[in-house]
Amino acid sequence: MSDFQPTPAMKRLANVLLKAGGGRSVQACCKAARISAATYHSLMSDRDFLRWLNEEVKRYVTQRLWQVRLEHLALALDGNLQAVKLLYERYGESDDETAETFANLARLAAAPLETSDEE
Repeated sequence: MSDFQPTPAMKRLANVLLKAGGGRSVQACCKAARISAATYHSLMSDRDFLRWLNEEVKRYVTQRLWQVRLEHLALALDGNLQAVKLLYERYGESDDETAETFANLARLAAAPLETSDEE
């Protein structure tokens, strides 16, 4: 699979599927990706495409998850009590390891977010 190179149509479809978050019909996805329904169904049975798409989904979710965590931490640091409560529910009482985690996250939250628009 290391030699697999997605076509522009594959990249457009992946982008539509990732941004749609589910709930779009095949017809709507095809229209947004500018592909035919036959191409859609062909891609959805292509093992190489599906492996690549799965990796794209993992990358997308991981990237978005970190953004959510940093935004949540920023809310807590700004004094949002619900955000603070959720942090304590997630990490429990403060100990050295938790304090270090919060400090690391605070440093990340203070830095500008680097986003990638590779699509």
